[in-house]
Amino acid sequence: MFTIDSGTSGWTAPEKLTGGHQKREMDMFSLGCVLFYCVTRGRHPFGDHDERDRNIKDKYIKNLNLIQHIPEAFDLIPSLLENKLEKRPKAAKVLDHPLFWDSEKRLSFLSDTSVQVGKNSVLSKALEDTAHTVLGTKRILGIKMVRGWNNKVDNKIYVKGGYDFSRVTGLLRLIQIMFTNREQLPQAIQTLIRPSYEGIDDYFTSRFPMLLIEVYKVVDKYCKEEKHFSKYFTVAN
Repeated sequence: MFTIDSGTSGWTAPEKLTGGHQKREMDMFSLGCVLFYCVTRGRHPFGDHDERDRNIKDKYIKNLNLIQHIPEAFDLIPSLLENKLEKRPKAAKVLDHPLFWDSEKRLSFLSDTSVQVGKNSVLSKALEDTAHTVLGTKRILGIKMVRGWNNKVDNKIYVKGGYDFSRVTGLLRLIQIMFTNREQLPQAIQTLIRPSYEGIDDYFTSRFPMLLIEVYKVVDKYCKEEKHFSKYFTVAN
């Protein structure tokens, strides 16, 4: 891996500011700053120019809230900005991250995960553990319950599907069917969703923004070495 000198003020890893020698992990920190700058259209994670180096040394990420609405960025960028260099992800892990996936790859990953659910009980259970985060919650008689995903999806899309609306795996199955049959979608559905990778991705991401990153974290933890997921994870990461 080619290493550059990440020595510009305000874009420099904390260990470099205290006199450390240039290392690849420092480039990951600088990359985190650059990605933040791009995602926020010109903002810096550590504040204004005259306070950046001080905030970097003090481990104070001032503007992290600016990327909370982009779950994939909020998952990756803080890890790149870790104060301890050994906690920063390696380049291969960064390149694999769903922040950089196009719509086709995002949908393909969710579809492939859905296919494996029935074959892997550990995967299925772990996915359902994300339901509160992915689907949202509501209170019934003071008890926090998972909010059914049918409340956010047009009923023409899931009619006659026999879905369990309280389960993440049910939502994944719907996305799998939409992804696999996108070119044969009924006209009634095409009026709601553009029959393209981008159209389907936009529809579900706008309604369930946490779905992809939560599913990714589950697969990364439990199944990333399985052949079904080899195209999404680099062995070296």
